[in-house]
Amino acid sequence: MDYRVEEIQPDVWRVEVRGTIRIIRRVLDSRTFMPWDISSGEGQRLWSAPSLDSAFRWVQARTGLPTEVLLAEGLLEQTGSRTGLMPVLSGDLAEQGDSRQDAESA
Repeated sequence: MDYRVEEIQPDVWRVEVRGTIRIIRRVLDSRTFMPWDISSGEGQRLWSAPSLDSAFRWVQARTGLPTEVLLAEGLLEQTGSRTGLMPVLSGDLAEQGDSRQDAESA
C-alpha cells in the first residue's frame, strides 16, 4: 500500500495516501467538542473530529485503507522517536529484582 503517517509536531500528524496529503491537527481550544482538524496539504480545512481515531477513520473512509493500518503506523513511529517509551530490557528487570531482594533482606 502507498501510504505514510508521521507526527511532524506534537499533536500534528501528516498522512499521505496514494499521493494525497492530509494534515490532522489538535486545536487547543477548550470550547469545542471537535478538537481535531483535518486539512488538505494546502491548508484548506476539510473536517473536524472528536478524537484522533475519528480523524484517521475520516481519512480512511476517503482512501479505502484500513484505519488500523494508518493509526498503528503513526503510533509506532511516535513510540520509536521517544526513548522514554522504549520497553525495559529483560536484563534491566533482573537487575531491578536483585536490588529489591537486597533491600528486603537488609
